[in-house]
Amino acid sequence: ASSIVALLLTDFAYGLVTAVVWVAGHDRNGRDAVHSTSAAGIRTQHTVLLQVRGAGGAAMSTALLARDTQHRSSAVVLVPNLVEAQVPGSGTEAFGLAVAQADGPAVSRSTLSDLLGVRVDASWVLDQAAFARLVDAIGGIKVDVDVDVIGKQGKDNVVVVPKGTGQQLNGARALAVLSYRAPGEDELRAIPRFEHVVAGVLARLPAGTDALTLLAAKLGKGCELSDPGQVTSVVDGIRADASGRRAAFLTMPVLAVDAAGQRSYRMEAGGVNQMVNQILAASRLPGRFDPGNRVLVLDEVGTPGLGLKVRDKIVAAGFVFVDARDEKPFGNKSTTILVFDSTSRTMARGGQLAASLGLPHAPVKVTSRAQNIADLIVLLGSDFTA
Repeated sequence: ASSIVALLLTDFAYGLVTAVVWVAGHDRNGRDAVHSTSAAGIRTQHTVLLQVRGAGGAAMSTALLARDTQHRSSAVVLVPNLVEAQVPGSGTEAFGLAVAQADGPAVSRSTLSDLLGVRVDASWVLDQAAFARLVDAIGGIKVDVDVDVIGKQGKDNVVVVPKGTGQQLNGARALAVLSYRAPGEDELRAIPRFEHVVAGVLARLPAGTDALTLLAAKLGKGCELSDPGQVTSVVDGIRADASGRRAAFLTMPVLAVDAAGQRSYRMEAGGVNQMVNQILAASRLPGRFDPGNRVLVLDEVGTPGLGLKVRDKIVAAGFVFVDARDEKPFGNKSTTILVFDSTSRTMARGGQLAASLGLPHAPVKVTSRAQNIADLIVLLGSDFTA
């Protein structure tokens, strides 16, 4: 079995040393994870983005759930919400903010897809109240808690959930564990509590997609499934794999960034590529590593959400979306593709990009614009239609 090397910059569970290299390809019982592959070009792995929204609408907890039906193996990738990402239409910002936008679940799926270079098929988003109802609906969960979880009772600080193994949690207590940050604790130090909560929920979910569909319906407002059939199928498979000790839990490899007294993270590219190759290879986006494939979209129309629609079209055609930005003045009527040399290969690639937008006759022009993030630029006009 294969292993995945993930770089963590903080304690993982209970006491690893800062800046360690963690062999992360394991399930919760320490066994090596089975990597995902596709047979005969048929994709056997599907993915669901699970997120719990905080009070302001941004994500407070995020995990990418991946299930391979051929190997009957699963992976749960825990994603730091403060990792820097290119959010379509918004530029560089913390990944967790994507789900707070209009059509947030779709924006969040696209953002994580571009960040990891994998397909994200569907999403399950819960607000805090719906998450608490979920835990109550399954009869509570048992979780190992690594610190005393402190909350407010009137003006006083009280221990809401004491430190200890096998703590029985109802919905309110589970939410307290999920959202708690100890003094001086950054996001990576808190992620293991999310891992334990997810594992606890998986252990109590009812078996079968019909039962999961009914459960989701009972949660009511604040529970969003983008594709109920896809979500319940993946989640039910992961529930079974976790029960059979075939589910790996991993944290996305990131590097710490401290600026103006604020802690954030950026993707650790080498570690992420290894992770994807080992457990998400069957979901890898086409064209991710092809040369001359990176696309910057400059929106000269100004229509909200247009960058995301362009992104979805070009990624499906095998291009790599790097960013979408507004460029004034607005009012451009005709889309143009900009390239940086006039070789036949580059010009042909520009034509393919135009065709992916549904504009096969859009002109391809050589530019001398200074930039270092893209191989092709789309100057978007109002002739583009989603």
